[in-house]
Amino acid sequence: MTDRPINLKAHDVAAILAGRKSQHRVVLKDQATWERVGDAILRRYPRQKSGVPYQPGDRLWCRETHRLTDCPCTEACRGPGHVWYEADRSGYRNVYLNRLRPSTNMPRWASRITLLVSDVRVLRLQSLSEADAIAEGILVGEPMPEVPDSEGDIYHDGVTDPIDGWTRDPVEAFANRWSATHGPHAWDRNPWCCVLTFRAILANIDAPEAQAA
Repeated sequence: MTDRPINLKAHDVAAILAGRKSQHRVVLKDQATWERVGDAILRRYPRQKSGVPYQPGDRLWCRETHRLTDCPCTEACRGPGHVWYEADRSGYRNVYLNRLRPSTNMPRWASRITLLVSDVRVLRLQSLSEADAIAEGILVGEPMPEVPDSEGDIYHDGVTDPIDGWTRDPVEAFANRWSATHGPHAWDRNPWCCVLTFRAILANIDAPEAQAA
């Protein structure tokens, strides 16, 4: 078991907080070292390191875009009341003068979500199933009159226009979100991804709730 940081977008954080997200895909850096042979995924260069930084049993402390209310140099300035999280969109309050900090700059003490990894796979992005798309946290809604031929549940990526972005295909909704956040042709590139399945603990990784999980 290893403690590792993981960077999340605001929509990923919102989906985890809402209880919709239990799966996450991370694009592998060493794309050229993977290949598929039949139903098996093999390394082209088996002597190299795996390139997969996560393993079942890992605990991931989530980093997200944020602002700090005070200088985090002292213990007194560390705690939930001194962090504003962009995913909450609840107003800046007393942090409006402080700069927006990227997720990579979030200190461990400011993280509020811990992911307990139960499964790790390496798959192409477009191998995503309908169940995977829903596990990735896309929005599921009832049929809407505004959507032509809407029957049964409809799906939205949670990022693009909330009116026009609905679709009857959860994979399409996920593809729209992926392209919206990673670039217009990101879905078409179909990269190899590390697919994480996890259970979320809504607490700091060093809090008793996460330690006991």
